[in-house]
Amino acid sequence: MAMHVLLVLFFLASSILAKPILPIRAQGAAGDGSKAALAAAGANSFRTWDVDGKTGELLDEAQKHGLKVMLGIWLGHERHGFNYTDFNQVTKQREKVRKAVEAHKDHPAVL
Repeated sequence: MAMHVLLVLFFLASSILAKPILPIRAQGAAGDGSKAALAAAGANSFRTWDVDGKTGELLDEAQKHGLKVMLGIWLGHERHGFNYTDFNQVTKQREKVRKAVEAHKDHPAVL
């Protein structure tokens, strides 16, 4: 019985997730090249790896050119010394993510 329920849930989830969540088919690039050139080439989006003091300007430029942005937020990597068992490191990282989301979540260019 439990296996049957799991299979039903799996198929329900699969059918739900197979539908597009957003009405956009991403055609774009990554990096920080010319957004005007990207739009002129037919792209509709691009992605970033992290947020910083220039992210607001970047989002405004994207909107100006009709582009959407998949904002990345850089997270610590254990191979680079981040310790997920260190409460202070995790708390600091969580706060960084929270601030980034709060700062940019309502911008119309954000996917």
